Amino acid sequence: MKTPNQIGMHYSRAIYRSILILFLGLMPTLFSCARFRIDELAPTPLYSIPLQMDITDGEFPDGLPVIRNERIYGNFPYMPALNDDGIFLSDVSYRVVRFFPGSQAKPTWILNASGKPLTTEIETTAIPDGIPGSLAASDDALYIEVHQISEEEKKTYSPPDNNPDLPPENRLPGILRPEFSTSAPARVVRVDLDERTVTTLKAEDGPARFQRIRRLAMGEDDTLYVLHMNSEGPVVTVYREGILVRTVAPEGIQIPEQFKKHRLEIERMIPYPGGERFLISAVLRNPSTFAPEERKIYEQPLNGSATEVYSTDEPQDALSWSATDGGFILETLDDSGGILFKIFSSNGEYLNNQLLRFPGIRESWRETYRNLDNRIFSVRILEGNYQLNEWR
Repeated sequence: MKTPNQIGMHYSRAIYRSILILFLGLMPTLFSCARFRIDELAPTPLYSIPLQMDITDGEFPDGLPVIRNERIYGNFPYMPALNDDGIFLSDVSYRVVRFFPGSQAKPTWILNASGKPLTTEIETTAIPDGIPGSLAASDDALYIEVHQISEEEKKTYSPPDNNPDLPPENRLPGILRPEFSTSAPARVVRVDLDERTVTTLKAEDGPARFQRIRRLAMGEDDTLYVLHMNSEGPVVTVYREGILVRTVAPEGIQIPEQFKKHRLEIERMIPYPGGERFLISAVLRNPSTFAPEERKIYEQPLNGSATEVYSTDEPQDALSWSATDGGFILETLDDSGGILFKIFSSNGEYLNNQLLRFPGIRESWRETYRNLDNRIFSVRILEGNYQLNEWR
């Protein structure tokens, strides 16, 4: 017959075993929850530059102007470039790029693409005539996309809104007329930040002319990645210190047998830091509705063919950017109106999430983007200021 102490010890061991079994059973769930955790990031303003309103005709604004035309406000730079010294902002309307060393109301340097002298006391450097677009900067150089629209090319756009034969409902607002367009072919200009010298990047047979630039991305050692489109789809052209290194296009992507009737659209090509590997996003669209039915993510080494690493039938999950550890990042909208980034490893394993919730009025938040160091930025227009925020 067992003593009371022995009975107590027996029950204690039984309870311990039950707890151990329960804990071991919960371990996969706990690890899964940890792996799919959501890291909610918060915005921190890096720059806050006052906007300049009510500009009179014939006046050149030294500050950052807002253009109001037919109750439309515009001219907000969408993706600025920054380095350790300050921030560069494109101005489409006045055809200049301004440099602000910190959150100052006035710039200290203006890159002038207008083709005419400016009435300003600020230091000015002339660059090729055109409309400035995307920017990228290192501590050594600034790169500027410059759209060039000839008079002949302007005729291919919709007529100006003062065309007497055009119905009023078809007239473009002034801010959308051809002279403000940035869809024209472009060249890329390199400005040496020490010497203040200006050169135009070249292709193998002369000045490089890009049909559609999606993004300029800055890498290490003054390496520029031009993410652009040609007649066949997305490509990446690489320059180092302004010298052409190579152009890389997707290789070996085929329509899977089960989707033979679908349309294959290669959406994006994104470099990893160093330019030795690239990410490619391709979507298979329904032949009748053109709706996306499956999206595939590929990895392509330099001088190699693309290999599929991930596939999803969630149409809202789009390739966002490359991950620092060799993986990739998908982007989707959150139910709250924010952005959810889904982080994957290099072999397509789902790791965790990052969530961006936009405080205040959602419409005040504009472009959100990453650089090759995987820093996340957002542009915001707030209380008469142009803000650049970093999410941390």
